[in-house]
Amino acid sequence: MKKNVLSRFQICALLGLLAGLIELPTAFAAVAVWSGASGTDTNWSTGGNWIGGTGTAGVPGSTDDVIFGNTGAATSITSISNVLDGTGGNFAGTLFSLAYTNAVTGTYQNTLIAPGTTLNLTNNTGPFGTALFVGTPTAAAANASIVA
Repeated sequence: MKKNVLSRFQICALLGLLAGLIELPTAFAAVAVWSGASGTDTNWSTGGNWIGGTGTAGVPGSTDDVIFGNTGAATSITSISNVLDGTGGNFAGTLFSLAYTNAVTGTYQNTLIAPGTTLNLTNNTGPFGTALFVGTPTAAAANASIVA
């Protein structure tokens, strides 16, 4: 009776394939940047408010790294600059990572998460090393403030 034994090469090839499959979502992650440019609303579910989203109608998809930078920011700390308006429309409610990085003095990215809405972040190593990043890419930014 002949035994089926995998060679070292076959085992290494199989492990390499498995490691590649685990990292597959990272390979397809796109960067979706908030622009707020639709002119109709500030909803996450409106594709015209995004640049680079891979989801329905151009909104962020579940494998996208989302960045809120200087573009589309509010000029008052009490103004809402964008609204996570639910997951029943174009936006499915899941992102790979989320970063707030605007560093222009006097501008604010204020997100309103609508009641009953859940935002899921699936990656723990986004573009700034975490699934959720709030602040500026460098610690040296002057007058940077975070309000939660």
